[in-house]
Amino acid sequence: MLNLIQHQLIIDQYKILKSQKKVSTLTGFSRGTINKVLRENNIIIQPPGHQTKHNIPMIMHDWNARMSITKITDTYGFSCEEVAYKMISRWRKQGWDFSRRDRVKK
Repeated sequence: MLNLIQHQLIIDQYKILKSQKKVSTLTGFSRGTINKVLRENNIIIQPPGHQTKHNIPMIMHDWNARMSITKITDTYGFSCEEVAYKMISRWRKQGWDFSRRDRVKK
């Protein structure tokens, strides 16, 4: 059972970090517990994809300049390389001028 201070800690950290996973890492509570506390306090939980807005023209410039996907992932805060690849693919389908290039096999 969580006390009021722990509830408030979870709520405050979620408002700052906007990520259940980051709050879980920081506070040590499970994501299920964090989810329960947020729902009990009528806090709207955002899906992970809605947390950040990316600067598409800058990402496109770096991609077309052949910057490595690892560096793009770190620079622009994507969670992993696969997410970066998927977003670039989505933006290309939306009409952005991302050049096509082969993925580097690991």
